[in-house]
Formats: sequence, C-alpha cells, structure tokens
Amino acid sequence: MAVPRGAGYDAVTMPPEPRHPPSTFSDLAKLPDDVRAEIVHGAIIEKASPSWAHGLAQAALVSSLAPFMGRGGGSGPGGWWILTEVDVEYAPHELFRHDAAGWRRARVSQPPGRPVRLRPDWACEILSPSNERRDLVDKFRVLQQVGVPHYWLLHP
Repeated sequence: MAVPRGAGYDAVTMPPEPRHPPSTFSDLAKLPDDVRAEIVHGAIIEKASPSWAHGLAQAALVSSLAPFMGRGGGSGPGGWWILTEVDVEYAPHELFRHDAAGWRRARVSQPPGRPVRLRPDWACEILSPSNERRDLVDKFRVLQQVGVPHYWLLHP
C-alpha cells in the first residue's frame, strides 16, 4: 500500500512491514546440495565458500583430533564422534553448520543423523571475516544457553 506524502504516518504509527515466518530445517533442506547455509535467529544465512586458509585449518584440526575418534585402543583415549560441516539443530529456528563438532560416544552410541538434534559436547568454528560476528556473538550465546560444554574458535 502506498502512503501518500503528508498522510500523517511516522515511525511510531506506520504499519509494520509484513514478516516472513522463521525458517526451519525443512526450509534449509529445500536448498540445492551445493548451498552451504545455516539458520541463525530464524533467518537462513548462506555461508561463504571456505578459503584455502580455512580449509587447511579445518583439515589440520580434524587430523590432530583423529586419535580421539578411536574407541580407546591405540595411541589416544578415543570415544568421540568428530564430524565436520554438520548441521546441529539447537531449537526450531537455530541450526548451525559447525566447522567441526563432537559427541562423546559414552553419551551418543551411534552416529547422529541429519540434522543432529543432540547437543554436542564440543563445537568449533574457524573464524573468517564473513562470519566472525556470528561465531563470536550469535552462536556463542545460543551454545551457552543450551549448555554446550566446550566451544573452540580458531583463527587460521
């Protein structure tokens, strides 16, 4: 509806803009497979393609954590599911695609499905200029609210 000039509307009395309902996993699942996205505060946010530095940091991280993924035999303590680029749903309108996340096998005996609806025991984000504020503020607050015990931030 067009509002004629001088019609008496101001910021207080102006009718609100129509809002879209918050997005959920079903909305995210409709996107093409090559779209990297997550839901932050009900909005679908497309994640930028990772840089070389980001990819190398993610590979080094997972490689260094490999001993923890065993079942206790060999050189490390084992007992963890460690996944990369996994969709974790914390609430219907909060679904993050973590760079890496982990669950203790003592608590989660089978690999989780998609989206994972179980709080991870550990989550990690690799910072980049396009997502730094979301990782440092928005995701941190949600993870704190739901009780994720460990949240790592890596700067490549």
